[in-house]
Amino acid sequence: MIPKLGLKTLLESIQQDYLEAKKRPLKDDPVAKKIRHGLDEVVGSDLLGNVVTTMGSAGQGRWATVPWMGIFDPDMSVSASHGFYLVYLFSEDMERVYLSLHQAWTFYDKTYQKTVLSAVQQVSDYWRRNIKASSPRISEKQIQLVPKKERVNSPLPRGYELCNILSISYQRGQIPAEKVLRSDLALMILALEELKSKLPIKNDAEGSIRQIVSGDDTLKATGDYYSVTPRQPRQPRLVTSKRDYATQTNQDLEVGRLGEKQVVAYEQAQLADFPELQQKVTQVSDTVGDGLGYDVLSFDRQGREKHIEVKTTTQDENTPFFMSANERQYAEHHAETYELFRVFNFDAQRLTGHFYILKGSLEEHCDFKPTNYQVTVNKNGQGSVSFLP
Repeated sequence: MIPKLGLKTLLESIQQDYLEAKKRPLKDDPVAKKIRHGLDEVVGSDLLGNVVTTMGSAGQGRWATVPWMGIFDPDMSVSASHGFYLVYLFSEDMERVYLSLHQAWTFYDKTYQKTVLSAVQQVSDYWRRNIKASSPRISEKQIQLVPKKERVNSPLPRGYELCNILSISYQRGQIPAEKVLRSDLALMILALEELKSKLPIKNDAEGSIRQIVSGDDTLKATGDYYSVTPRQPRQPRLVTSKRDYATQTNQDLEVGRLGEKQVVAYEQAQLADFPELQQKVTQVSDTVGDGLGYDVLSFDRQGREKHIEVKTTTQDENTPFFMSANERQYAEHHAETYELFRVFNFDAQRLTGHFYILKGSLEEHCDFKPTNYQVTVNKNGQGSVSFLP
């Protein structure tokens, strides 16, 4: 689907028109209709994928104090009344709109009643500790949809505020460029996918919430991948060489190339606020060749280089991958700048998959079997699973 108009245009038009629209009947109003369509007409499947659904609400029977447009993964939620999802929430005065990683207030209100506030807070704090997807643009602070003095008389908007886990805020008149908005949405989709991968009960959002609230000690985020403190590298002469692709029986070359391109796109999204650095992100395996010892040149937000090796398989995260002696040597002697993106469950048609990142010396993360080297990530190297845009 080709989007008909931009996300920036949609957000700005709702902020501009909603308060005036509330003076009219809700039924068949064009502003309400626009909101009910969600992001259908502004964001294509290239970003949302083909699985998630999107819808919105301007109220039922009467205009909502806080209109919203949500993005739902059926494995966790099919509506704003259940599970976890992403949602654009507009403040009552239309001065702010938040892109929120959210949880359903209705479930808490019905399930916990007198202890609802502490239950929501406990689950929000749990996910803030365990979700590793991060950006200076993402905030853990409470959102404000209604003035504090009106919160007592606005239980549902207050519930929306409490159910926010992470958010990005946009002020009226200061909505950023379309490219930034799409980058922000991609980041929050990664956060939602990471939450999904760490549900204590797989594909059961409400059961997971109950266990988190119960304080079950087994609910430490599963599969938490740790960064490794880099060793002081030695600097011997490194001889670059071509990979021996004949031994790569477990890795299709085209899948590897596409995985690298998706990592380039991910890294560029992380640098959306730094366009000069963003332009320098390069798939060096394509522009220079395979002999450097890594695939992608990128940068952190301070401008320091990152040398990224990408290992992509269509199978799950436990599938061994192949590494040449040159690649292993480069990783060991450049640990301070080296990162390995382990991309798995990769769909070459949809260009989607999951990944985690290993940093520093691979010797502490991985077990090597000489064949060139067949690599299996051990339990010390497993960490935060995210989703490629």
